[in-house]
Amino acid sequence: VWAQMNTNFNNLETHSMITDGASLVVAATENGVYVSTDIAANYRLANKGLIDSLHVNDLVFAKTFLLAATEYMGVYISADTGKNWTGISDGLNNPSIKKLFYAGNKFYLFDADGKIYNTDLLSDWILVQTGLPGNVKPTSMTSYGNTILLGTYGNGVYTCSANGSIWTTCNTALPNMNVTAVTTMGDKIYAGTDGSGVFVSDSAKASIHWYSTVPTIISFTTLLNLRGMNIQAMGTYAGYVWASYKGGLLASSDEGNTWIAGGNQFNLPSYTDVTKISFVSTRVFVSTENNGLYSNSLSEIPAVTTGIFSAVPVNTTTLSLFPNPNKGNFRLNLSAIQSPVSEISIYDYAGNMKVRFTAVQDMYIVNCTQGMYVVQVKTDDGNVYTQKMIVE
Repeated sequence: VWAQMNTNFNNLETHSMITDGASLVVAATENGVYVSTDIAANYRLANKGLIDSLHVNDLVFAKTFLLAATEYMGVYISADTGKNWTGISDGLNNPSIKKLFYAGNKFYLFDADGKIYNTDLLSDWILVQTGLPGNVKPTSMTSYGNTILLGTYGNGVYTCSANGSIWTTCNTALPNMNVTAVTTMGDKIYAGTDGSGVFVSDSAKASIHWYSTVPTIISFTTLLNLRGMNIQAMGTYAGYVWASYKGGLLASSDEGNTWIAGGNQFNLPSYTDVTKISFVSTRVFVSTENNGLYSNSLSEIPAVTTGIFSAVPVNTTTLSLFPNPNKGNFRLNLSAIQSPVSEISIYDYAGNMKVRFTAVQDMYIVNCTQGMYVVQVKTDDGNVYTQKMIVE
């Protein structure tokens, strides 16, 4: 059952939220930014140095840094989870920042003019707009392998190399150009649209070709006359692709062949927009525009226990790698695998593919942040081998 997670700020307008790890929850409200380190049981105000704290449009957390996008004062960064903030807006032309993302080991933002900038935090913000139409309205972003995936409202989907700055349109068989959300899990990428539900494509193929998932309509949406095909946000976690719509949340563990309710929908207001989806280890969180945060236990949906979130049985004992832990450089011991290897992939624990190799190498070098990952080896005969890896 959904529960409000608004201790200390009930009924405040909530602009954004972000979660991380087992218990961190950060919410941006009309009264400023609140931080909880105990799964929203208690919050503290966290606005020191955040000059435009009442107008934070978005939050993102990565590389141990918390970034805030503000309406009037650009971008702020905190290295201590909101206790102290510092402005980082050098290189920006418009101080009105609408959204923030972390993709391809860089931070990205969308400003009020539809301009896209990125930074590695070692240099100023850099405009990355080449290939996009002049009136583009970016809505969402994610990454897979070495590719950035961009969703736009009116112009569909674009991709760009994580090390590049030129965008390429990727709309083959996508009938609705009003893309509101994009996400990725495994070797699939997903685009949520305003009115046509969710579309999926295979990211491992040479070109992107979209096909529709089953309609994002379940008995709950029909009963309350909700618009399940009008996707507002997407995310991936625990082997599921998640998609929100006004008044509800859906989840799919089979690449969109079926959709189920993202937990018991009771207590989640049917009249509210569900603008962002995020997760801690045991719970899913959503933000709503005027009703604050809501959260539900992940135990309310069936656990996905096979593969790296696939239906293929997995061998977790044969594959070994060394050193482990490592700093992103490692070797694989494939001597016990009898069939030819077709690909090696690195996934984070949300199911997102970070790197993909199509040939066996003596040394594998990956540019991954600190954390736990899964190394997956596929063979020509369809077998799958995995091993956990820690990057320090």
